[in-house]
Amino acid sequence: MNIAFVGNFVPKKGSCEFANLVKNFSNNDQFFIFGFVVDQDNFKSIKNKITLVRPFQEGELGTLLKKYQIDLVITPSIWPETFSITYFNSLLTSVPVLSRPHGFPYFLLQKHEQLFYQNIKDLKQKIDYWRTLNKQSRADFCQKIIPSDLKEKQGLKYQLVNEVISLSNQTKNIV
Repeated sequence: MNIAFVGNFVPKKGSCEFANLVKNFSNNDQFFIFGFVVDQDNFKSIKNKITLVRPFQEGELGTLLKKYQIDLVITPSIWPETFSITYFNSLLTSVPVLSRPHGFPYFLLQKHEQLFYQNIKDLKQKIDYWRTLNKQSRADFCQKIIPSDLKEKQGLKYQLVNEVISLSNQTKNIV
């Protein structure tokens, strides 16, 4: 499998956990980092086992996931992601994402337990689960959950963000 860490490679985004996964997992898997590497200590310990892809610009993540034939994205962030556009862009590209059970992705998709893990042992089990599915089955799963669980609530999220921006702009005009 081609497994990617998407985002800045820093401790609060789970760089240590991803490094441990790379060091202790199958030699048949290919690992990638899409983003800036800040955590040099953990990066040095895995740099010979991964492909470092340049940081991506807004709107190009899907193209890069396809170019590198990514099968699974891991976002091991140790802090709750408030929205995680990266998470949803990966799903919209038909690539499943594994993450911790917290933050906005968990709020939206918690009934899909195969997307969330508690610890490194659980993460390995979830990867093994996704490994049993072919690429089309993984894509079908992502597409199945997008209309009901993602697009509807994602639209709501954008609506709320736009309302906050609107209120913020109105407040500026008052002052």
